[in-house]
Amino acid sequence: MPKSVTVQINTQDLETLKGNNYQLCFAKKVNNTFDVVWQSYNDYLASNTFSWTPLSQLFGTNSFEGGVLVTADTNLQTIELGEQATLDNSGVLGQPATGGPSSGITLINNYGLIHPGLNSVSTGPDGIQRVTPIYVAQSAIETGQDLLTPIEVVQVWFEQDVTTSTMISQAVTNATTVDLTQTDAETVLYSGGSWSVVSLGAVSDPRVYLEILIKGGAVVTAAALAKQIGTYLTGVYQSFSVQVTPSGSQAFKISYKEQKGISARERGYVQRLWDSVGTADYLAAAVLQSLAALNVSFTEFDASVPA
Repeated sequence: MPKSVTVQINTQDLETLKGNNYQLCFAKKVNNTFDVVWQSYNDYLASNTFSWTPLSQLFGTNSFEGGVLVTADTNLQTIELGEQATLDNSGVLGQPATGGPSSGITLINNYGLIHPGLNSVSTGPDGIQRVTPIYVAQSAIETGQDLLTPIEVVQVWFEQDVTTSTMISQAVTNATTVDLTQTDAETVLYSGGSWSVVSLGAVSDPRVYLEILIKGGAVVTAAALAKQIGTYLTGVYQSFSVQVTPSGSQAFKISYKEQKGISARERGYVQRLWDSVGTADYLAAAVLQSLAALNVSFTEFDASVPA
């Protein structure tokens, strides 16, 4: 089953990252480590989907060195989980056959010191499918057997001066880890220099972005006021909902929330819109315009962002 992760980037962060020549990078966990840049991209946008199919190629290489590109020094063999292949004493990888644990790929090494490695298929934000390395054992193995266990967990980060297939010898900074062992797709958001997961499915208690308290003025029903404000929530603001609640005599509390049941992509858009300058002003202005349209005056108008 194909897996995918969508990376959404706040507009201001996008400009900063692009302006400083950062690459969007992905790595996959194998044997509980991330040690090869699976893919890196400089042509990323505000929303980027990276997907892959669990298809692997086994190979051997003579060395592991951080910051250096992976080179397959043996021939390649396409192989699946639960299969094994033998590297003979001449350094030739034979055809795979069933054998070894079903959760991994087994290399039977009759050659001598070698670093086992894996390639895998992925499709980047540019829509191009590639086969590139995802793992190289950092320590060479002696003759015998070695188990390579790919795990459906990816690491995502931004880095300067790095390319696809680069070996990683130390932990990268400011990365996020996305676990797809129990699901086929996930969305993460990069905003304000930090990562967050945009969970799939409906939100039972959508976030309140702005609360407004108005006091005084003519009598108007909460439903009429909510309907009038709602006429301004179109276009990019359509994922916001408005709730108007009577609050004492001639007073209303107005809450702007995200719509229930919006998609992960839409939720990311709401967050990025809220992070942009002017959104709070627009929502407050929608209330003022609605009051004017309903001929409602007021003696107090207080707009605040919930903590």
